[in-house]
Amino acid sequence: MDELDTSSDSEDIESLVPNSYIQDKLKSLNILIMGGHQIWQNRLKELYPYFNYIDSDNVNFDINVTRNADIVLFNTLHCSHSLYYKMKNNVNNGRTENKNKVIYIGSNNFSYFRDLVINIILEK
Repeated sequence: MDELDTSSDSEDIESLVPNSYIQDKLKSLNILIMGGHQIWQNRLKELYPYFNYIDSDNVNFDINVTRNADIVLFNTLHCSHSLYYKMKNNVNNGRTENKNKVIYIGSNNFSYFRDLVINIILEK
């Protein structure tokens, strides 16, 4: 299986972007995207420019970025162990009330990602 299975590439961008209500809700949250291939992240930046991004090779990021995020979406398909452990050690800042703050993504499919962020909003 191709690591960058982006089977929704043939879909037009409008079908990948949530409606304006969902987008407004997403903009009100501090959502951090970590990991994933650079091509995947670049496409997400086009679709969701209001999210924050840390690429899979950046292990020297400011830990406050993870501590201050409302939700961390962590793509496990392309990431370093160092990135994972730095995120894991700092995301909750020692608090247990944020234990569900990290959502692991095991897919590079953009339709899957859209559905995931819509479900996040519907659960909040």
